[in-house]
Amino acid sequence: MLPAKGCAAPKQQYSMKLVAIVGGALIGGMAGYFIGVTVACDWLYRSSNLCGIYGVFLTGPIGLASGAIGGWLISRTDWR
Repeated sequence: MLPAKGCAAPKQQYSMKLVAIVGGALIGGMAGYFIGVTVACDWLYRSSNLCGIYGVFLTGPIGLASGAIGGWLISRTDWR
């Protein structure tokens, strides 16, 4: 159950939002990286030693941005 609107102090709300955004970004970035590396190294380029580049430069940042946006959306208090 979520707290009522205006329940937490403003400083506490700010830190809760920051933790949600950073946590979402870290989880999304790791998931995006590992998905990119798995797809590239196992399915696309099995014999290449540069297959991790897709995870680092393509799917990792996409996952990082989408995780940060997801964390921000979850931490909003005025979504009702």
